Amino acid sequence: LTVDNFTFPNSGSLNLRAWADPFNVVVEMDDNNNTRDLAVTVTAASGVSPQAIPTYPPGPQPTPTQTP
Repeated sequence: LTVDNFTFPNSGSLNLRAWADPFNVVVEMDDNNNTRDLAVTVTAASGVSPQAIPTYPPGPQPTPTQTP
């Protein structure tokens, strides 16, 4: 099973997390709604070697803002 270039090495239960605006670029009153977790079960290993933990792309990163 591959999700956004990440290969799960084993089968079993795990949680997937979607994270919107990780650098707080979007000014909003409530930053507590930027993540959503989903419990999933992987039923079989993909047979592909595990990849390294995904990282942010190289280059300049956005500057977080704290002004609502």
